[in-house]
Amino acid sequence: MPRQESLFLRAALCCALIGAWAARTESAPPATSGKITVEGVGTTVVKPDVAEIRTTLTGSASLASDAEKKYRDHRRRALEMLHKLPFKLAIEARGPAIGSSMQQNGGQAFVMWNNVVMQNNNQQSTGFVFAEPLIVRLTGIDVMKDDEVLAAVVKVLDTAKDAGMAVSGVQFRTTKMESSRAASVRAAVEAARQKATLLAELAHARVGSVLSIQDTTPNIVAGENAQQQVIDSDDQNTINLMSMMNMQAMGGMSRLSSIVVRASVNVDFALEGGK
Repeated sequence: MPRQESLFLRAALCCALIGAWAARTESAPPATSGKITVEGVGTTVVKPDVAEIRTTLTGSASLASDAEKKYRDHRRRALEMLHKLPFKLAIEARGPAIGSSMQQNGGQAFVMWNNVVMQNNNQQSTGFVFAEPLIVRLTGIDVMKDDEVLAAVVKVLDTAKDAGMAVSGVQFRTTKMESSRAASVRAAVEAARQKATLLAELAHARVGSVLSIQDTTPNIVAGENAQQQVIDSDDQNTINLMSMMNMQAMGGMSRLSSIVVRASVNVDFALEGGK
């Protein structure tokens, strides 16, 4: 066979092989892709580092000037007694509320001037009341033993009572909530990836990049003691004088225990090569 014909046949055979390979490649099904959505939950445990003792100072008299003087004297004496304690205390003052005490049907009723002033022929003013809510914070309790914390709280409570303050409750809190929540979110995302990887392996697929993340954590972070996470409802400068004056015992005592901060997320991952 002449050399020229041999070269021509070889070239034709190569073209035929390339064409067949290209056709086979085009007809082969492409690798499947999609996404997988999973939920992840993460938790962080943090020890309370602050004990909050919520109290109220009052001063009452028939004349407003005398009521104010009594209130200021009580306040000065109470702060002096608290600051003499051998603890690291921070006292948050909310500002005084001014009210009028009224005689109504043989009983006492207290009316807030900056809320609602009750006017009725059966009522008669019997004097005035100055009241101020104070939050006494015992800090650094995370480095103390539980017995030491409780002993310190009891000492503050007794001192507040001796100073003529009304105590409405004690709560144990943490100042590290933001960093604890961030750690919980990171743990939640990692838990979501692990779950997605397991499900993808069962489907003979691979987990790809993150497509989207949605934070599904409730607004109030759950903990072992729900009271520790309740948003303050008394950030205003006034209080209900009737409830305050009728208070007979301390309530709302929260437990000195670790706070569990939880976070939950929904994550969309790319899914590659599934069957």
